[in-house]
Amino acid sequence: WIAEKPWEFAYDCTRKSFLATEEVHFIRNALAAVPAERIAPRAGPLRILVAAAQPVGFGHLSIVQEEEVIRRGFDALVAAGLAEVTTLPRATPGAIQGCLSTAAFDIVHFIGHGAFDEATGGSLIFEDGSGGSFEVAERSLREIFCGRGVSLVFLNACESGSGGQADFNKGVAQALVSHGLPALVANQYSVLDSSATSFAQHFYWALAQGMGVGQAAREARIAVNCSMQGDIIDWAVPVVYARDPSLTLCE
Repeated sequence: WIAEKPWEFAYDCTRKSFLATEEVHFIRNALAAVPAERIAPRAGPLRILVAAAQPVGFGHLSIVQEEEVIRRGFDALVAAGLAEVTTLPRATPGAIQGCLSTAAFDIVHFIGHGAFDEATGGSLIFEDGSGGSFEVAERSLREIFCGRGVSLVFLNACESGSGGQADFNKGVAQALVSHGLPALVANQYSVLDSSATSFAQHFYWALAQGMGVGQAAREARIAVNCSMQGDIIDWAVPVVYARDPSLTLCE
């Protein structure tokens, strides 16, 4: 229960400052019997897969806007031939599995909906191929994302970073990291779409400058905190899991 406290909100009353935006890189980890994947640097560009799911009956997401934001963060690298962004609209579990099993991606960015239940754990909501929803639980998500040579998974989905009070590794983020995924970004609570998109924009911009995941998260929190959009707590909703906080994805 200590690990599941929202430490990103830690506030120093003496200095009147939030630690996560001033001097500390708050990076979470998971208790794991499985070592993190050691991914050797690949020749060629940094490859990013943006998978989006907008099933009927769920809140509308700014998928097109977020895809554009991600592309802008890597514009200079794309222009130089150092990065490639591939989009997978209307993502089904089978479609994203097909992409990850037949092509090499460094980053997977999922835009969609998530859910968490203390009894059953976490899940992501994909499409079913006909516009409806298809809920995928933790075990199946591990099979889809882990062991694929992916360095970072960014889950822009509500409650994808929520965890259990009794079971330390219950939750989508914890399940993926404890089974070897090197780094992951997720949301510990519900978050406004505009704030989530802004965090992603600045996070990827920082990664594109060669920053580590810890420093990139801090820069993104500062940017969201200084913006004029969203709720005043939105900057601290995203959480970062990593075995190595200094992990960089590009030079």
